[in-house]
Amino acid sequence: MEIRSACLDLERRRQAALVAVDLKALDAMFADDLVHIHSVGLVHDKAELLAHIDAKRGFAAIERGHLTVRVLSEDAAVMTGTINNHMRAPDGSMSEMRGMVTQIIRREPTGWKFMHFQLTLIK
Repeated sequence: MEIRSACLDLERRRQAALVAVDLKALDAMFADDLVHIHSVGLVHDKAELLAHIDAKRGFAAIERGHLTVRVLSEDAAVMTGTINNHMRAPDGSMSEMRGMVTQIIRREPTGWKFMHFQLTLIK
């Protein structure tokens, strides 16, 4: 599979897994050395992020704008683009979080994995 297509497919699967709270699928697509930086500056490693997703269960939907994939090598790419997260609060109320995301994706023996994610809010 061409690198750009592989990265876009990985992102589509990440979105679906977040909405479904499919922790097994997310575990398989996150690199063991993942660094995930939330919009408020909170930093999680892989285990912390999976626990956070499991506890919050907040994604109702995720929309991505145009994504730019810069291929760095046969085994690495940087993907940037806008995101609109539709979030569900514990009380059932809904909110939207719009931002710009940078993701670093690396090919490992088991496939393409996210190794870095950073979200900056767009006001």
